[in-house]
Amino acid sequence: MMSDNDAAALMMQNGDMENARKLLLRAEKERPDDPQTQFLLAMLDLAAGDYPAEIRRLRRILVRHPKAARVRLELGRAFFLARDYDNAERQFRFATAGGLEPGVQTNINRFLMQIRQLRRFTYNFAIAIAPDTNLNAGPAIDSVNLYGLPFQLSQSAQKTSGVGLSLDLGGQLALPVATNVKMVLSGQLHRSQYRDGMFDDMTLSAGAGPRIVLHRWDVSVQGFALRRWFGDRTYSDTIGAGVDATYYANARLGVQYGLSHQRIDYAVNPLQSGTGTTVSLGGFYTPNASTILKATIAQTRQGAEVPGYANRSTQFGVTVYHDFKGGFSASVQPSYTLTHYDGVLAAFGIARRDQLAAVQLTLLNRRLDYFGFTPRVILSFANNRSDIPLYTFKRARVEMGLTRIF
Repeated sequence: MMSDNDAAALMMQNGDMENARKLLLRAEKERPDDPQTQFLLAMLDLAAGDYPAEIRRLRRILVRHPKAARVRLELGRAFFLARDYDNAERQFRFATAGGLEPGVQTNINRFLMQIRQLRRFTYNFAIAIAPDTNLNAGPAIDSVNLYGLPFQLSQSAQKTSGVGLSLDLGGQLALPVATNVKMVLSGQLHRSQYRDGMFDDMTLSAGAGPRIVLHRWDVSVQGFALRRWFGDRTYSDTIGAGVDATYYANARLGVQYGLSHQRIDYAVNPLQSGTGTTVSLGGFYTPNASTILKATIAQTRQGAEVPGYANRSTQFGVTVYHDFKGGFSASVQPSYTLTHYDGVLAAFGIARRDQLAAVQLTLLNRRLDYFGFTPRVILSFANNRSDIPLYTFKRARVEMGLTRIF
């Protein structure tokens, strides 16, 4: 006897979409999580042009079958047709790691190239409640020796905990100016707000420059400016320019290069002001249909008015992201930064040397989808060890909010 799914599939082949949907909706009531029923209903949504409904059904399948490459492929196409290119690219890269046929892989490559060419506007938005054990990255000590004499630290300089509100908002507009060339305008806002405005932290940045999109290369040249406020007072101003290039070896593997040069002026302590250069190398790899690996290494040389603040630093970072069964997704991002300062700080009598170890764990559940957003929890831990006790600190932070990329 033919099953409801088989009968509905036959109706769809014969163009009888209305009766096929009725049959599948009846089957859905009996077996709401049957993947074949959900997939066929998603295909009917596709035929009707209802991409949000198709996306919801395909995501529902991935809750229990996160490595289903065919579902990833259809989800990528649904996002593409809905012009959500960020999520489309992500799903296509997952799909290509699922062992699909060569002809299908060729189509994915075409989609990915079109995404890079068609992407006009992207945005990010996240809002979260953020308990923090050390708002100002202050030391656990309450006094410090300066010029060989003990001094009591002010309350604002000591380790302070609190609960705040964190907001991240940004966007990027790419305007075509010639074949394979776009003019990119970008902006980003980050703000951490606390009841006591003493530790409010806000950064506003903007950038502009051309981007060249080739078969295997994306190359961007951008000038940028950034201002940071701390305690609602200007803390620093940055202006500079940079070059970023990504080489796509294939749909699963990419290599990223970066070079930037900037001038930072500090309002509170002008002796820290100076020019700096950063060089970075990174890459990404998709080993299977539910995992993404990323790695980066960066070297920075930052000048200052006095050698005690000038420094060179090296940072290593890794990101592992994985979709689990049951709808849970997690990523872990460990990093390590080693910073050597050029000269002795007169007040302490030694040259500063810092080692910062940090890790960030992100958790979300893809089953919870509110108008394209899902709840997200971020746990962050940082431990900075310094030869100067004033700069040694530990910090733990929790962010509970929403994200649109999942």
